[in-house]
Amino acid sequence: MAIKIQKYGFFAEFIIHIVYVVSKFSFKRVEHYFLDDNPRRLDLPYPTVYIANHVSELDIPGLATVHKRIQNPRIQYTIPVREDIIQKNFLVKEFRPKGIFKYILHFVDLTGILPLLFRVVGAVPVKRPFRDNARAMVKEGSLRDQVDKDWTILSDNIDLGKNVVVFPEGVFSEDGNLRVIKNGIAHLSEKKPGLNYFYFNFTYDLLSDRKPCLHVGFGEIFQITNGSRKDEISSLIKEKLARTYVVNAANLLSFVILSSESFLGKDKNWITQTVLDLAKNIQVKEHALVDKELLTGKTLGIHRVLEVMLSKKLITLSKDGIYGKGAKWDLENSSEKPRSYKREKPFTYHKNQLRAFEPTLLSLLNSLK
Repeated sequence: MAIKIQKYGFFAEFIIHIVYVVSKFSFKRVEHYFLDDNPRRLDLPYPTVYIANHVSELDIPGLATVHKRIQNPRIQYTIPVREDIIQKNFLVKEFRPKGIFKYILHFVDLTGILPLLFRVVGAVPVKRPFRDNARAMVKEGSLRDQVDKDWTILSDNIDLGKNVVVFPEGVFSEDGNLRVIKNGIAHLSEKKPGLNYFYFNFTYDLLSDRKPCLHVGFGEIFQITNGSRKDEISSLIKEKLARTYVVNAANLLSFVILSSESFLGKDKNWITQTVLDLAKNIQVKEHALVDKELLTGKTLGIHRVLEVMLSKKLITLSKDGIYGKGAKWDLENSSEKPRSYKREKPFTYHKNQLRAFEPTLLSLLNSLK
């Protein structure tokens, strides 16, 4: 019997549109990039599993911008989410707000609107045994059964005519790069051979403006070979996601300053030109996705990030316009793991986004000295 594809109704589309509008206020700008350099609306077949990296709560409005790229019909999603998101007082427990903000979030929790909206767009609550309750589940022998149950739910929803959205890391990235890819995709490929998989990457620039800039790098549709081992699938997913990080002023300049001492004794013109040259070369040599502003020679973002680096004491600037190491340079380059990379090592956080391109970038940087 043919499966009837489930489309979003007016109310669900309206809710997603509201989240999309919110994204206009959440981000300074949102840019979309394609590996074949052909900007277009996405025409993704059923059944397709969407795969994305997991960075922060901003991924939610980010997903709304991806949804806007999809051609009609917009097939309903099944999105596995933490089960506590739809539980009582989630916002207050998650964000631990103070003052008036605490009462606002408590009011939102009381309305029950958040669980309702998540269900409307297709969210399905699942346990995260690898993080939340692994020890207890291993002890009682239910870990394997729980994992199988959760991925059976996703498989069943595909049979109902829905596509699936998966964050295979399972939790937010800490250091800017990808965390360990869990075996969820492998479980799903075993249950449903022959699925289409489509991946995209959320790259956040948190330095070049007061609001984050979101760069979404779109990959391509692929399939997983029957009989592939779990570790092979995880490695494949990680490689594809890593190579769709978008090179931008924040991560590339952070890489230049932290990866060598070549910037010492140089002025703003040298640093600016080095970043622009690296951007063009990494696109050619690695087919990397690169911020359009860098490729067109715009320097405002670079100069803004330099100002942040000066204010955060990563670098210094002499009266003669020459750059040197700042008090925080050694701290950023230390191997010490901070509680929060975004707060304590923000430049390392951005540099780590380019880990897949590090060997080539180091070679290019050495050649430009």
